[in-house]
Amino acid sequence: MNNITINDIYTGKPDAKDEITFDGIDNFIRSFVTPNNLDFNKLIDGNNCFITGYKGTGKTALLFYLDDLLKDKDNSCCTSFIFFKDEYTDTRKHNMRSLSKRILSSITIGDNTQVNNTDFEYIWRWLFLKRIVSDNQEYNNGLFVNDNKWNNFKNLVDIIKDPVNNKKTKIPSKIRLKFPLMKTECEVDFNKSKNDYSYLSFVELIDKAENAFGSLKRTDIPYYIFVDELEAYYGNEDIFYRDLYLIRDLLFTVKRFNEMFYRLSSKGLKIICSVRTEILRAISRFIVSKELNKITSGFSVAMQWNYSNTSSHLHPIIKVLLKRISISKNLNLDKDKDYLQIYQEWLPENIQGIEPANYILNNSWFKPRDIVRLLIAMQNSIANTKRKMTQEVFSYSQKQYSIESLEEIKEEMKALYNPREIDEIISCFNGFTTRF
Repeated sequence: MNNITINDIYTGKPDAKDEITFDGIDNFIRSFVTPNNLDFNKLIDGNNCFITGYKGTGKTALLFYLDDLLKDKDNSCCTSFIFFKDEYTDTRKHNMRSLSKRILSSITIGDNTQVNNTDFEYIWRWLFLKRIVSDNQEYNNGLFVNDNKWNNFKNLVDIIKDPVNNKKTKIPSKIRLKFPLMKTECEVDFNKSKNDYSYLSFVELIDKAENAFGSLKRTDIPYYIFVDELEAYYGNEDIFYRDLYLIRDLLFTVKRFNEMFYRLSSKGLKIICSVRTEILRAISRFIVSKELNKITSGFSVAMQWNYSNTSSHLHPIIKVLLKRISISKNLNLDKDKDYLQIYQEWLPENIQGIEPANYILNNSWFKPRDIVRLLIAMQNSIANTKRKMTQEVFSYSQKQYSIESLEEIKEEMKALYNPREIDEIISCFNGFTTRF
């Protein structure tokens, strides 16, 4: 194994979920590196419930690592994943918006009816309540004490299947909501005639279910819900704004439920949600944010990798590279000298006159995904049989690495700019033909 080539290095995948699916959890855990500022206790037992960072900073990877860490700490731990991008297709999002508008149209404050607004908090509250019930059932009713209070709570949640009056018109308008990952399904009948009672009942039942939840007793089994892949792309403005409203209200709902969990005085009960920084910026820029910054800034942990006070071979981004090399060599890097040994063995004294770690960092955006992209570019180059990352290897890999990096940047920009604006921005960097 000492004679491995660049082509033998474990690269993983740019997306953590894909890496675990196709390459397995073991190598993912072995290659995982945490930012220096990260405090796991604040996420597991503390008040922080949001993981923020730009695209490629390792938010999804951290959730999977937390999942493994919690189960390793207590093998009875129950964890659930909700992937916004996979779970909520455009059709389902459209149906949620239709339901939201009908709910809002039935809520009056004084003499004014709330119309032409988009608010998804009650729908998210309903979906999370459903998720709690279904997770408890799948865990043999082991997450909460199975007494009359639990039965009362469960019955209230189960009632919220068809939040309408039983009297239906001859020509009903139906919307069917299916949420496989949320493990629930609903069919809502919207009567052609004006009937506010059904929607008010829907809201009242959710409030009652939340009140009943506050009286439940927890068992000792830890229970965590992870929420990820909150995506919105600035293409069709109507769809883009809808997704931003959905994400905004999902974040408020996560905060709301964690407050409920905190009042139960129960450790090991929490929702942890990752959200891209550019998505938060888009919410503040394009829609009414409802003071979202207060909850994200006060209850978030940021994925930060741009540290300058570490030795070159101990920089966390460089550690990502060295750990993936060590996996291919079947080594465990436990001490600083272990990292230094791999660093000196695989990297030259300088690359284009620059110390190797600084050269790699200068050609990155201080993200773990940059290293994965670099390794994949090296393995796709004609220098993939080399046993050391020489200046030649970097030169042959530079073009593909740059192209893939640009695509990543474009994906990141989609949260703030439409396709035409992105093309114009890129053309500015490529330069114009100068005329006099």
